[in-house]
Amino acid sequence: MALAETSIHRLIEAQLHDEGYPGLAQAVASATGTPSTSLPRLPLSSILAGGDVPESLKPRKGYTLKCAVTVGQKPVARFSGDGRHLAVGTADGAVQLFDWESLARGSEGALRRYADHASAVNDVDFHPIRSTEFCSASEDATLHFYDTASNEFLGPSRTCTDTHPARSVAFHPQGDHLLVGTTHAALHLYDMATFRCFLAADASHHHRAAITDARWASDGSLFASCAAAEVKLWQGHNFACCATLSRAHGGTPVGSVNFSKSARYLITSGADSAVKLWDVRMVRDLAAEMG
Repeated sequence: MALAETSIHRLIEAQLHDEGYPGLAQAVASATGTPSTSLPRLPLSSILAGGDVPESLKPRKGYTLKCAVTVGQKPVARFSGDGRHLAVGTADGAVQLFDWESLARGSEGALRRYADHASAVNDVDFHPIRSTEFCSASEDATLHFYDTASNEFLGPSRTCTDTHPARSVAFHPQGDHLLVGTTHAALHLYDMATFRCFLAADASHHHRAAITDARWASDGSLFASCAAAEVKLWQGHNFACCATLSRAHGGTPVGSVNFSKSARYLITSGADSAVKLWDVRMVRDLAAEMG
């Protein structure tokens, strides 16, 4: 296991101990094969806030990407599944594509710049199987699909217009469906072949506010979403909510959700400046206690 990865696992374990979750800390240690040793108590929140970072977690070299960014608006970025490309969306409605090997050699320029959105790009995601294809989601309520395999500079190969500004976008692990979070309280699930949009059959399962983020587990069996102060866990086969954490971060807004590679853990970040790691197997019980 790489040194940096081991250090991250140990920091997560220490953080869980600090917050009074020794069982979860032991589960992380066992699942990752990380030695359960005494660590300086350095909260993950302090690292994310710019505190002291262990040498093993510091990048060996910094890379500067030349992107147009509006004050107050953070760019969004995703790597392709094969790690060859990086797509960056910005507040001016543009998406820039970078080649990772070129960046490593010192080049700061983008391979391509797409300027097809009329408003800020809120998210981008690469197709999990066809890694040369990616989707961008914008405040202008459109989803643009690009194929970077072509040697010609082209616009989107397909475009889908939603009814609301799109805030997050995530391909199903098989690439046949697209999960879209918008300013609407209901998650939108698109069939990639037809662009037909599906909503959860039970309206009581919808969020009650604009959706901030939504992500699939690696096997597609589950997906998670967040809106305002709550986090929801959904079953992938029937689009039904199976658990709701109504105050996942003490009632403060939740900004992001993501699964571990094994899909056993869910990590969330909130406006309380905390990053929390949840054991997915325990989420239903936690939801019942917190709800």
